[in-house]
Amino acid sequence: MAWRVRNVEFGLRGVLDAERTRVERAFNILASPELRFCYDSLRRDDQAPPVFPFGGFGAIRVEGRFSDDRSAFFADRILKHRPEMVQRKVSLLLRSCEFEADRMICLDPRRRIEVWIDRSLLPGIAWDATWNQWRHWLRSRIEVDATFVSSGKYVLGNGEWVLRKWLVALPSRTRVVAPDGIGADIERARAIHSLLGEHAVVVERARALVEKAPVEHSTIQSWFDELHVSPQLKPQHVSWRADYEPYYFEQLRRLCQKWLLFRDEYLFLLPRALVSEVPQAGRATYLFTRPDDMTRFMTLHGTVRREDIRRNRDDVASRLGFIGRVVRGHHRKRWLAGVLRYCGEVAHCVEASG
Repeated sequence: MAWRVRNVEFGLRGVLDAERTRVERAFNILASPELRFCYDSLRRDDQAPPVFPFGGFGAIRVEGRFSDDRSAFFADRILKHRPEMVQRKVSLLLRSCEFEADRMICLDPRRRIEVWIDRSLLPGIAWDATWNQWRHWLRSRIEVDATFVSSGKYVLGNGEWVLRKWLVALPSRTRVVAPDGIGADIERARAIHSLLGEHAVVVERARALVEKAPVEHSTIQSWFDELHVSPQLKPQHVSWRADYEPYYFEQLRRLCQKWLLFRDEYLFLLPRALVSEVPQAGRATYLFTRPDDMTRFMTLHGTVRREDIRRNRDDVASRLGFIGRVVRGHHRKRWLAGVLRYCGEVAHCVEASG
């Protein structure tokens, strides 16, 4: 908060860029836990090993000397470093953030983006570490406008450490816009978490049945109605997982005549097809002709893996009436269009936004 107040003062006073830069650099050091720890260590012991900020991507000017044969250069002092920077606007899912006492850390592994958000950027939202227990029920997105610095992270792959380039938002140049309904979304997510605990007995009973055989959502809803459970608790929550994406489930639910829960997937009965959906990143949507005998279909379906269906092992794809699969990519409309095409449905009959 002190930095943001000082930054406003700089604008009112017309302070030179050099002074503003020094204060901004100080803030960015203190705002990064890794750099702050390094700074504190150097204050206590000037022989402590320093950390190069953000991994060192960019241009650097150093002072030093050549070796006698001029085959090597020895740097004695860093004079200036200008990191690679880019201005971007990104949309981040609130449920992908890690909540800490004084900040939330948002990671997007697909785009390799990291953003740290302190409380002054989201006034009125008082989070704490307990939010991590139920954050996967959040649906809201926050819009981030920031200056990103090129950084590096080492990841283990094929037995060796590989350097991957990431973009880390500068704390001093990060702006966040929250959607209007974020408060209601937070209350809904907290309520679902509480309701699942309050009605754990019936939820566990439903989960046990779903693991053995498909169960219609209306059956589970009737159990909730008998117990006068809050309407915020839905049948799909029984088998919902933290990394499931609501969009794919909701689009298919609007299309179908009836839907069922079975293990980790949802089965949607459409007029001409049956859709097997695991709304999870990296998974595909599987489509079958609508079975005449649902019991026989599920008996076979429950004994095979998706790989068996793709490869048609023991002619299982033919026996199940497998039509094809739609792989999810970055564009949701393309996924939806592919599903509708396989099912013979009309695109305008369902909300296709996103």
